[in-house]
Amino acid sequence: EEIFLNELNRIPTDNEYKLLKEEFVQQLKIEKDRDPSQFLEVNGAKDFIKLLNEMDHPLGIATGGWEASARLKLDAVDIGVKDLGFSNSSRYKTRHGIINDVMNQLTAGDKIDPNEIIYFGDGMWDMITCRKMGIHFIGIDYDGDQILKGAGVIPVFKDFSNKDAIMDIINNGGIGIGKINLDF
Repeated sequence: EEIFLNELNRIPTDNEYKLLKEEFVQQLKIEKDRDPSQFLEVNGAKDFIKLLNEMDHPLGIATGGWEASARLKLDAVDIGVKDLGFSNSSRYKTRHGIINDVMNQLTAGDKIDPNEIIYFGDGMWDMITCRKMGIHFIGIDYDGDQILKGAGVIPVFKDFSNKDAIMDIINNGGIGIGKINLDF
């Protein structure tokens, strides 16, 4: 929308959105076939999800990507969303809307206390949105750029490989573990 507004002084039509999404996903498929190493999980993510599933912790994935591109990327690393809360920018345009959608999916029926949400994110927009929404936040700095740490996020992990340290923070660091949203 920003590009369209800047270049054409209008937002895309529904058909233009459709064509853009289709082309983007097609280009991702081409790149995945050309070089699958571009589509790797954040180190330890799959095992961490497995651990949390074994502990019966409801999980959700909130992504700013479109649904088709997010599913392609998740499928490439063998992470399914069938039993997870899942939302994306095909459903909502704002990070707040996407996260709120996952929260609603996970809290349906009042089975889970919304105050126990823990969100793992890698971007400033994740941290800012979580602070605005009152959600516990754990930073993931797989790029090593230290931006989240510089913004005062504690804790920050490089990835999900040190499951014991992450679980220790969750269990003993004053952060509840009712449900966890993972952002990849």
